[in-house]
Amino acid sequence: MPEEKRKLQWQGRDVWVVNVPVEHSSEAWNTYLLADGSSLRMKTVVTDVARIVEPAHFDEQGNPTYLVQSMNIVRSNSPNNLRRTEEG
Repeated sequence: MPEEKRKLQWQGRDVWVVNVPVEHSSEAWNTYLLADGSSLRMKTVVTDVARIVEPAHFDEQGNPTYLVQSMNIVRSNSPNNLRRTEEG
């Protein structure tokens, strides 16, 4: 089955891309300890990957250019003095 092309905007111009399904992923949590005593855990989850095919675009090593859509998931844990109380 031929790859289905679709048009996207990239760096101010239209390019044609093909979807590249993700076969396996491993999204690790990153942990950040903040000066106010809170900790944040964050990970990036890839939701879509496309390879630019027209006009073809490659990096300095000859690898094709991929456009990646993702979302960040953030979880926080803060000390009690920073949490909202039931009264306010």
